[in-house]
Amino acid sequence: MLIETNPTGYDLCDSSAIKAVACRRLGSLPMCVIFNAYDVGEAKLADGRRVLITWGANVGTNTQFWYAHNTRSLPVWTGNAEGKCEVMIGDVHESTPEIEWMWAGLRITQDSEPQWIEVKDIPASTEVSDGS
Repeated sequence: MLIETNPTGYDLCDSSAIKAVACRRLGSLPMCVIFNAYDVGEAKLADGRRVLITWGANVGTNTQFWYAHNTRSLPVWTGNAEGKCEVMIGDVHESTPEIEWMWAGLRITQDSEPQWIEVKDIPASTEVSDGS
């Protein structure tokens, strides 16, 4: 009997991806369409930072690499089993016009305080072969 372990989740991400420990959807903003996402979210990172992220972009490994090496927006893994990531928009405490605009838009569109979702590791899948 042969047991093979196949990587899943964070193990499938580009090496530049950052792992979130929790995330939440904040709301919809037209600006997120430039990131190929219709919503904006927030992620808590292991180092304690909180960052704004796309919500629904689901970028694959090649796109993660591109963002990491061509922009200041790093990929953030939020628990996708296929290793897809969201894109970091900026630190929640940044005081740039773009971030200020996003918070203003979110204050208008948000109905209630969104709940945090814990990001859990996904165990590697195993395949069992009887040799036939």
